[in-house]
Amino acid sequence: EVYLPALEEAGRATELNRYLLDESIAIMAARKKEGRPYVPLVRKLSSKEFLDQEFRKHGLKLIDSSGLPHSIVSFGLSESAFSTENQALNREVRMMCQQGFRVWLDDFGAGNMAMNGLLEPEFDAMRINLSTLKHHQETGRYQEILTGMLSLGRTIHLTSVVSGTSGSEEETMLMLEGCQKLQKTAA
Repeated sequence: EVYLPALEEAGRATELNRYLLDESIAIMAARKKEGRPYVPLVRKLSSKEFLDQEFRKHGLKLIDSSGLPHSIVSFGLSESAFSTENQALNREVRMMCQQGFRVWLDDFGAGNMAMNGLLEPEFDAMRINLSTLKHHQETGRYQEILTGMLSLGRTIHLTSVVSGTSGSEEETMLMLEGCQKLQKTAA
């Protein structure tokens, strides 16, 4: 969130994400070859990268040559991207899912996406970033908003991933409300 806007402005964000994808796939492939466990990868992409056919072809070729399943990689696409590129992004989300990749609606609730924007894409998961909801704690609406977002995810059959959790009490509440996956804040 700090460096990505500057890299996008300079036209270099795709280079960084390509490098990160290359390195991550190499590490996972090496661990698989050694018989060691490896974990799924989530890469947040800008709408430009998501629509970039060369980026997708490179990623597909890389993953296929590694012997890893496509489902090991999830691509996150910020909901704010849908304000300008709705039809093109919906088409690309469907295409990525048809190729076996997972696509997450990233930072759900942080942007101004109309709820009807959730009708078209076929996302696998939605990631809720708690840092975007923290200001609601003071108004007493934090839990109601979070509970509603998790309920919406269940209703439309999306896996709910909540990032930025900070303690076991909060994590227990999230799991009780139907959150399937947690991403803890780095210590």
